[in-house]
Amino acid sequence: MASVYKLKNKSRYWNAKFRMPDGKWVVRTTKQTDRGAAMRLAFAWEGLAGSPGELSATGAAVARVTREIFEQATRTKIKVVAIGEFFHGWLSRVNSTRAKGTAGRYRQVIEGFLAHLGPNAERQSIATLTPSVLQGFIDAESAKGKGAHTVTLAGKTLHIAVKSAFRAGLIETNPAASIELPDFKMQDREEFTAGDVEMLLREACGTEWEIAIMFAAYCGCRLGDAVSMKWSNVDLAGSLLEFVPQKSAHGKSRKTLTNPMPPRLLARLNTLAGGDSAQSSEHITSGLAERRVGGRSGLSMAFNALMRRAGLEIEIVAPEEGKGSRSFRKKSFHSLRHFYISQLRRSGADRESAQAAAGHSDEATHSRYDHDKRDRVRRQLTAAVANFPGANSD
Repeated sequence: MASVYKLKNKSRYWNAKFRMPDGKWVVRTTKQTDRGAAMRLAFAWEGLAGSPGELSATGAAVARVTREIFEQATRTKIKVVAIGEFFHGWLSRVNSTRAKGTAGRYRQVIEGFLAHLGPNAERQSIATLTPSVLQGFIDAESAKGKGAHTVTLAGKTLHIAVKSAFRAGLIETNPAASIELPDFKMQDREEFTAGDVEMLLREACGTEWEIAIMFAAYCGCRLGDAVSMKWSNVDLAGSLLEFVPQKSAHGKSRKTLTNPMPPRLLARLNTLAGGDSAQSSEHITSGLAERRVGGRSGLSMAFNALMRRAGLEIEIVAPEEGKGSRSFRKKSFHSLRHFYISQLRRSGADRESAQAAAGHSDEATHSRYDHDKRDRVRRQLTAAVANFPGANSD
């Protein structure tokens, strides 16, 4: 016979103990603080578990009957959220808490997943999502020939979305936690050398690209931030650049960076500040600010062309096999940010200061930009090994 009990100093809820159809005893929390309500729920569960043959129904019918029993036993109405309803609501929240580019990538994955489910997405409860359903979508994406990186990002997006359903109490576990994703090697950008930066600045001299390059190389700006910088972001008297990176401009991760500007950048800005363009536009590089970052005619491709004109040879990593894969350039505009962070460390800034200047929230991310770290480690290990007892004898 079903029973209820409560563990002292553990939880305020009553636990129900009852037999499953296979005869095994199980314990489930009732989420009830009233013992009478917990007992009614325990007996209802035991009755349902003891007569599976009489139900002779599909899993959806069992879920419906269970819900009806629960609502009658506890006098609590359960809100059933359909899969489509949940994901559309999640995307709406993402639009206000994530950068535009990130929200766009999330939307593409979720819309693809809902299309994969078909009409069922609008009818079935989010609670019916299983690892096999999610894995089916991941496998289907791979079967289309999409690259491992693209498929992995799709899986991670689903994990983030479904985890929010778990936190909201709509599902008991996150089924996305157990899906298998393809293996792929994360490619890291290389940093520009000081000579590379000089070649770029010489080629871009007198253009808006010159300012954008200096914002990146001397202040650590990403491309979107560098071209969107406004005169209100610069303190010419204090030699400071203050801005909120677009990547962290939404949600709880929002942070303002205040980084010093070196004399070379400051002198260039002072020259521009006295010109007509500074009076007619709030953006420092108004022409670049109007253009898209991505796309065939975007700023990223334009910078690649500038690199070629500057005479820089860029290594290109061959794409993964499969449709949707693309080549990877070892150096891009983002390599200027790598240059900035590595030069900070080489010039004496400690890890904490360099990480703060870059706006990195964790050390793991920051370490990928510290290209001098490997050399420092190698030098220290070489010196240590040389001092081993007997290491210097033939």
